[in-house]
Amino acid sequence: MKKYMWTWVFCIGILVSCYGAIFAFTPLNTVVPGGYIWISLAALSIFFNDGATIKLLPSYTCSTIAGLIWGFIGVTGVGFMISSGLNPTIATCITLFILPFSVLGAHVILLEKTWFNKVTIIFVTLSIVFSQPVTNIIYVGFATFGGFLLGLAITAVGGILEKRMLPAQINEQ
Repeated sequence: MKKYMWTWVFCIGILVSCYGAIFAFTPLNTVVPGGYIWISLAALSIFFNDGATIKLLPSYTCSTIAGLIWGFIGVTGVGFMISSGLNPTIATCITLFILPFSVLGAHVILLEKTWFNKVTIIFVTLSIVFSQPVTNIIYVGFATFGGFLLGLAITAVGGILEKRMLPAQINEQ
């Protein structure tokens, strides 16, 4: 079992390194200083924690789009309130009440049986939108989706290794 795990961990390192090398040649790496690979890795960890299977991809994709929209609404709302003369702290606090209430109400209660039900990635994506210039929202979406693709690749390699290595290791013991 340990040989399988070490092999899989090694393969994960190779996959993430290859992804990083490919990512380095995309606009996602040059739009902002330091690039957006960190967004892919955040998305990867959430997707991977949920199993990173192909059947989850529609839910994660739709929920990411929802997070981008909620993030845009939140940033725009804060900006509107500030431009209307409201104190920035108060504008942010109002938004921080309205957003979780709206997101949870919509996605946990109303949309729980749809592809828009992955609340964790919705909140992560909307939080990332808050951390970036709103004009770069499309890059946030692409970087997030890249993390999901990386998760699928890692899961696929793990499945291949499991079929090839685990039966042999069980027979050795």
